[in-house]
Amino acid sequence: STRDDGVGKLSYTGPRIESSAGCSTAGGTATIYGRNFGPPGPNNINAVTIDAKPCTAATVIEENKALTCEFTPGSGGPYDITLRISDEPDFNTGLGVYNYSVPLIFGIAPLDAPPGSTITITGDSFGADIDAVAVSIGGTPCESVVYRNNTEVVASGELMYHTQLLCDTAYTTGADYAVSITVDGLTSVPGSFSFSAPIVHNATRCATMMMISLRYNPY
Repeated sequence: STRDDGVGKLSYTGPRIESSAGCSTAGGTATIYGRNFGPPGPNNINAVTIDAKPCTAATVIEENKALTCEFTPGSGGPYDITLRISDEPDFNTGLGVYNYSVPLIFGIAPLDAPPGSTITITGDSFGADIDAVAVSIGGTPCESVVYRNNTEVVASGELMYHTQLLCDTAYTTGADYAVSITVDGLTSVPGSFSFSAPIVHNATRCATMMMISLRYNPY
């Protein structure tokens, strides 16, 4: 685009969006990558939106190449980004560029539960809509998925949206199964889980019955 700059005309190329790193489903810092973002700082940024919602406190963190802003809770994607810097638009280069973070698995407890047990999965970006969450272990659904009601951390027993899930494992055996979480279409990098090996507490010896076959010979 061009504009009158007092002496003749100068050409300015507006910002161009190339990719992004989404924030947690709990909301937070989103990073947008591209070209022609200008110098570091917030001064030249007119507006940033994601899914038609403002992304606030925008600032360029790497000259011409990257900026950050604070975005609201949500999940899934892809969503459109719009960007205006120095009164220049991005010319629709941000269509379908933004996704929230995929679910992140930090820990599973217990790691070797018996079949049919309830396990706790701790991580981030588990969302706040349990209907959009699915957990699988070795490709088999982990049933009855709920957010943990954590009275240890939150006195009121508030549900631990975004960070902790409970689910019931299948009645099966085996080790080193891949655990995956899908939230609103975005799937985690797998964790690992093993079912406990069978344990023998006692045994009863069975009597052995021997059958002897005799053939009568009259001679």
